[in-house]
Amino acid sequence: MSIDNQPATADAAPYAEIVHAAFGQVLRRDRIDPAADFFDLGGQSLQAVEVALELRRRTGIAVDLDLLFTCRRPVDVAAHLARHAPSARETPMSPTEERLLFSDRLHPGSPLYCVPVRYRFAGDVDAEALRAALQDLVDRHEALRTCFTADGRRLVRSAAALPWTVVDLSGEEPARAAAEARRYVAEEARRPVPTDVPPLARACLVTEPGDRAVLLLTLHHLIADQHSLDLLDRQLQQSYGERVGLARDLPPLRRRGLAGRPDAAAARAHWRGQLAGLGGRMALPADRPRPDVVGPAGEVVTAPVDAALVARLTELATACAASEFMVLLAAYAAFLARVAAPGGAAHAPEVVVGAPLGGRTADDEDTVGMFVNVLPVRVRVGPDTTFRQLVTQVRGQVSAALAYQWTPLQELVADATAAAGAAGHPLTQVSISHVDDRAWHWAPAGATAARDVLSTGTAKYELLWTVTTGATSATSALEAAADLFTRGRAEELHGRLLADLTRLSAAPDAPVAATLSVPETPPAPVAAAPSVASAPSRPAGRVPGGYTRQPVDRPVHELVSQRARAYPEAVAVRHGGKSLSYGELDAAAAGLAGHLVEAGVRPGDRVAVAAERGADAVTAFLAVLRAGAAYVPVDVAQPPARSRTILRDSGVRLALCQPGAQEHVPAGVPTVDLAAALAGAADRPASPPVPVTVRHPAYVMYTSGSTGTPKGVVVPHEAILRLVPRSNFLSLHPEDVVAHLSNTAFDAATLEVWGALCAGATLAVVPREVALSPHRMGRFLADTGVSVMFTTNALLNAIVAHVPDAFAGLRVLLIGGDQYALEPVRRMLAAGAPQHLVNAYGPTENTTFSAAHEVTAADLDRGVLPIGGAIDGTYLRVLDDRLAPVAPGGTGELYVGGQGLADGYVGDPGRTGAAFVADPYAVEPGARLYRTGDLVRLLPDGGVVFLGRRDDQVKVSGFRVELGEVERVLGDCPGVGEGAVLAVAAADAVELVAVLTGPADPGEVREFLRANLPAYMVPARCHRVRRLPTTNNGKVDRPALLAELGRAAAPDPAAAPAPDPDTPVAPADGSPTPGAPATADDPVAAGLADIWRDLLGVADVAADSHFFALGGTSIKALHLVGAVHRRFGVDLRIVTVFRRPAFADLAREITDLTRESTDLARETTDPAGETTDLVGTERRGHGDGPGRP
Repeated sequence: MSIDNQPATADAAPYAEIVHAAFGQVLRRDRIDPAADFFDLGGQSLQAVEVALELRRRTGIAVDLDLLFTCRRPVDVAAHLARHAPSARETPMSPTEERLLFSDRLHPGSPLYCVPVRYRFAGDVDAEALRAALQDLVDRHEALRTCFTADGRRLVRSAAALPWTVVDLSGEEPARAAAEARRYVAEEARRPVPTDVPPLARACLVTEPGDRAVLLLTLHHLIADQHSLDLLDRQLQQSYGERVGLARDLPPLRRRGLAGRPDAAAARAHWRGQLAGLGGRMALPADRPRPDVVGPAGEVVTAPVDAALVARLTELATACAASEFMVLLAAYAAFLARVAAPGGAAHAPEVVVGAPLGGRTADDEDTVGMFVNVLPVRVRVGPDTTFRQLVTQVRGQVSAALAYQWTPLQELVADATAAAGAAGHPLTQVSISHVDDRAWHWAPAGATAARDVLSTGTAKYELLWTVTTGATSATSALEAAADLFTRGRAEELHGRLLADLTRLSAAPDAPVAATLSVPETPPAPVAAAPSVASAPSRPAGRVPGGYTRQPVDRPVHELVSQRARAYPEAVAVRHGGKSLSYGELDAAAAGLAGHLVEAGVRPGDRVAVAAERGADAVTAFLAVLRAGAAYVPVDVAQPPARSRTILRDSGVRLALCQPGAQEHVPAGVPTVDLAAALAGAADRPASPPVPVTVRHPAYVMYTSGSTGTPKGVVVPHEAILRLVPRSNFLSLHPEDVVAHLSNTAFDAATLEVWGALCAGATLAVVPREVALSPHRMGRFLADTGVSVMFTTNALLNAIVAHVPDAFAGLRVLLIGGDQYALEPVRRMLAAGAPQHLVNAYGPTENTTFSAAHEVTAADLDRGVLPIGGAIDGTYLRVLDDRLAPVAPGGTGELYVGGQGLADGYVGDPGRTGAAFVADPYAVEPGARLYRTGDLVRLLPDGGVVFLGRRDDQVKVSGFRVELGEVERVLGDCPGVGEGAVLAVAAADAVELVAVLTGPADPGEVREFLRANLPAYMVPARCHRVRRLPTTNNGKVDRPALLAELGRAAAPDPAAAPAPDPDTPVAPADGSPTPGAPATADDPVAAGLADIWRDLLGVADVAADSHFFALGGTSIKALHLVGAVHRRFGVDLRIVTVFRRPAFADLAREITDLTRESTDLARETTDPAGETTDLVGTERRGHGDGPGRP
């Protein structure tokens, strides 16, 4: 016999484990050095023969008995076996295996699909008999000798040795041994199981003092579902029992065959009907923004289930002729409908739950393997649906699904995607599992045992609920994706789920919506914001069961005059190198007020102030208040036509205008030259004080209107003074310098101007040219000593991009106004943070701010900036569409109430009545609430997180914009047929995009819009289309339009987010237009292009082609990785395909990998394999959730 002493190759790796086990068994050693000589290890001639016989038994290879005399190292023996093993038998993967393998390789090095089964023994355990019994299972079942190669092949070995480890702690002190056993088993449970070397399993036995032991059998989910675990358990007990003296009677093994698919056409028709009209992704109450690829880390919380509750569930199942699994699924659906209610609705009208279905035929009952198919069960929850009816509905749905359970999930995903559009629909965001272990017991004599499956700290779904029912107890576990949910959220959701289960089972004939909407405690306002100020607020009254009321006893101008009398020389306003003292400000305002009274202004009138921010505008505001009137600020940078519309609507008595601003005033309204009037105002005798109460209107500020007409919000003095100068979110002091950066017509100016002046602080006016330059802004803040400032998130991002430490000298920086981007905030905090960074929120209708939250490092780690709790003088309620309070974690519309509420809209009682509604839980007589239209999530601590707008209103650069108003002006443009305006996410802000039909030139359209709209309302881009897509009811189909816009925009493919697994992404324009062709001069690019053509069925591949835009899916990504491995000999990670799907990027990645590789031509042939078929499951694969219906 010729022995070739070559080093072991990758092909020999599976045999290395077998050789190690054989050497160890014969030589009685736990550790064997692969390069050690057999005889140097103490081996003798008879033992060499024993090893050869053991290798024959384990591999089925005709090993010569004198092998170890010529091939003495384990590494050489393994290489010899690899070369002399039978050729590989390869079979196709089933759809479930294919999807599971994809998910596993999407998260390499993760224990996501480990199934660690733990046995806890008390009594005498024969370790060798246990090891041999486990090896019997490997020898018996083909699945346990199956592996999956790097290039995507499924191979079945003729032999494989189960890795076996014994940890002896029997000599340790009992408490220490128990702790060490727990630590070791927990670590072992979370150690990944490789998929390329069989068996995809391992076992360890930990022995403890007092005849106690723990066996951990860890399998990969690719080779075992829950039925397999039960089958392996029975056969393990039988084999072990026989080896320790009990009889065993194993049934004959049935060969695995591919699951039959009776009447494929009928199955497809069934699932098409089930998925017809399916909506989008469920709005689960996640704490963190959804990443492109949800990672495998999970938060797992468990709790015992009350025995009485289990009994009620069993009784209800019997009464409904359903299984307990169906009852649990119905309760889960009711819970999800509540927590994932869209847009503040009381509940979602339907939910989709992934249900694990057996996937086996009668011939497969005794076969170990991954058969389970997770398929979507669509549950409709009507407002009057009772829980009993819901159980009956679920029973019908599951029964129908069982008839067509062999349909691969990827086929359903493709159908759902075609129906839902390019965004697709993940059919198994959530899943459920029921494990019935009531009949389980350890039969072999000599020991008793308990069995359970350990957590690996991972999550296969966004939410997975598992209920395990044992002989004497039951356990509930909720597994939540850590990329989306915090531990606290998982615990809170699990608690709500169990509470809902209890309430539903106790009232099966009551409507589900009513049962779950009844608050367990009387509703209370959202918690107040924690104080972030360095000094305490003024004394405030606490309304019983309500909110902190601010003491307001005088109007705004009287408080400013009080400051002027106390500190006449203090600087009130600093503007353009000049300063205006409080005494000078008060005198000028008093004189100008007299002028206004002489001009006919009376208490309750409205006076326009058309001036840029500055000392003149501030003096004018104060003068109008002293005259008993309300000021109407006019943005002189906006088109004059819009200003005239606003002033006609407001009914102003007269207008104070800076030079050149008269064109903003409609005909018939008297104008006063503001500069001339102020020239001698300080010398003018003050007019007698005008009686004004805190309920008198102070100003009217216009916001965008949904009908195309701006709305004038009437704000009283009390509303301002509940905001400033002191509150729980901000206390201002005379030594503060407050930046006046906001446009006078933007309600943040209220905080800036009156916050400074009512506190006796200095208002530092930011010149326009400074506001437009990040570097000049940074210098301005430092030179003027600004201590308090508000900025929109968009401006913050622009400044931080150039001067990250611009805000380092501030005491308080308030941010808000539109959607935030976390990266600029992180960069700012790293470069130089203000003492306090406050995320503030509020509509104009509740006077600037309603809620606030001090930003912490923990917020940035979580990836979410809450808008916090209510500020003083305000309370928040989160209500559903029936005005019922949502529970913590739920989504609803935000309503605000308290002293900050505006009186309503000028001259529009209809819109006022619709927006300002009676508080159904009034804390004071006649209390009102303002419907913000904002969707928020209520946090367990009482704070809220902003989610988006309920209507088409958006925030752009801090300004609130109704898309309808922009669309109205767009429709007036010559040459525009139809038009729609969309809000799209830009890099770190929101951008408006106009889409139009007709012959108008997009550039000319933008010029028209610029002439008729403020700059922040002018769309950044205009696109012309042949027609606007419409819904069935004739309205513009905005999701379809957004998809069409995405195709027209042709963004950088490398920047495109990865799609959900198995969600085909629509081509960029229906049939992708190649850019620069993939060059044949580059062998990697040419080879990759060949792979793309074969895999995607396309004729042309360009350098900028996008894998998913050309029809790629997650399963095709798996095949792509395998094809790249075969062609180039490198291991391209699946996640790289999702994150860098552009052809040129992938070609560069492969080129880099080939440079790092030391063996480009390596082929992975397998000498001893056999093959079977790859099956479809969920988002990160499958996870049968061990239960069955």
